[in-house]
Amino acid sequence: MAAIFDAPDNPNPFAGKHLLALQVIRPAARLPSDGLEFDPFVMSQMMTMGREAAEEALQRGPLTV
Repeated sequence: MAAIFDAPDNPNPFAGKHLLALQVIRPAARLPSDGLEFDPFVMSQMMTMGREAAEEALQRGPLTV
């Protein structure tokens, strides 16, 4: 794989970059909608679900890798 970036006309776009550990936070239950149609009640439900999932994740603290 490293050979892909060996050519001088194709520099490694990741050179000098640092890896990040990302935490994906999702509600425990499936969202009631895909969010493409705006329904204030459904949007409110989804915001509450997301807020609760975020609060739980913050209470657990950071993940150790």
